[in-house]
Amino acid sequence: MSYQNKKKDQYIKLLTYNDQKELSIQINSSFSYFIKDLKDKYPFLTNNDMILCCLSLTGLSTHAISLCFPVSGVNAIRQRRFRMKSKMIKSSKNLLMYNFIFGKDETEDKITV
Repeated sequence: MSYQNKKKDQYIKLLTYNDQKELSIQINSSFSYFIKDLKDKYPFLTNNDMILCCLSLTGLSTHAISLCFPVSGVNAIRQRRFRMKSKMIKSSKNLLMYNFIFGKDETEDKITV
């Protein structure tokens, strides 16, 4: 774990590069069939997108998920989900898989295709 200074006297623990690599290996092993299905249906998703999908399925909060990536803050995760949602809608014309992974969210009605 590494630490990032967010505010004076307040530190956030982030995963190191090696921890992120190990997490990726474990997720790819545990969710191999799900990841294969995602890659088949949505080939444009990156490896980090796949990891985000899997972590979301575990029920972790957006804040907890953000600590697993080399970004700081939940806004980066929200933006990534929004971009993924737009691409998934354009690809399959429905939100079933997205809603299964992330649940319904407040941005659902804001996206136009």
